[in-house]
Amino acid sequence: MVPSRLFKRDYYPDRGTVEFWTKFFFPFWNTDLIAVLDPISNLRFKPDHPMVSKGLDWFIDRLNKDGTWDLKLLKGDKHEQPYGMALNICNIFKLYYS
Repeated sequence: MVPSRLFKRDYYPDRGTVEFWTKFFFPFWNTDLIAVLDPISNLRFKPDHPMVSKGLDWFIDRLNKDGTWDLKLLKGDKHEQPYGMALNICNIFKLYYS
């Protein structure tokens, strides 16, 4: 996955709009912003890469005061979602900024 594909239309017809980058499954099921930012950090893409930065900024802009995020959850337990997703997002920031 090349970061330049972030926020672009997917090749799969059932995920044919850019909004699917910010529609999440917990546990992970389809490709979304969380599922992509983690592995590309291991490929040594830096947080100043334009698309990586855009992805990280997307999460920063949606951070709640309690440390969770308001995310569109397509599938999963809505009671566990805020904490499980927050942990995954925090791990992503740790990968990029530690």
